[in-house]
Amino acid sequence: MAEQQAPITAPIRRGPLDGRAPVTADGVSLTLPAFAGKLVLRGGSDDGAFTAAAAKVLGAGLPLAPNTAARGPRGLALWLGPTEWMVHVDADTCDALAAELTAAFAGLHAAVVDVSDYYAVMRLGGPRARDVLAKGCPLDLHPDRFDVDHCAQTRFVASAILLHQVDVGPTYDIQVRWSFADFLWTYLADAMREFTSR
Repeated sequence: MAEQQAPITAPIRRGPLDGRAPVTADGVSLTLPAFAGKLVLRGGSDDGAFTAAAAKVLGAGLPLAPNTAARGPRGLALWLGPTEWMVHVDADTCDALAAELTAAFAGLHAAVVDVSDYYAVMRLGGPRARDVLAKGCPLDLHPDRFDVDHCAQTRFVASAILLHQVDVGPTYDIQVRWSFADFLWTYLADAMREFTSR
């Protein structure tokens, strides 16, 4: 008798921090951006067929320079390594886009994985945002070293994060595994208290 397969469960289209009120202090705020679908793409940056297929579906090329991000009409692509990218897309079109990419990569050494319900994203912004991040992140975030649409996998205290600078504010999107989301939110909110007017 054949083994019965477990039912496939659709990804959850909400985050573990949904409903959290924004946290504000002088010169810095912590908020939740709109929930985004998240796709991990695997393929060779030196494989012209792979990069062309991804660009055709996404409407823009994948970022090939280390630790950079590129925006296209269908999403934001973040470089994770020479064979890996994270693409943030509209949650409502995530399934369809994943199917399109999978079809486009047919016959190639490539993969698409929906990780929408594995990572949470929070947004830290304002003139004091770098000061707050400096309390737990080892990266040099001076604008000469880390600027708009730079991204990096790093750590914040005990959490592995993906940090992306969204604008010159500066504003940063901080992506973390769901199991660390509450810890990281609470830590950042506490780190902001120094900048709260008495």
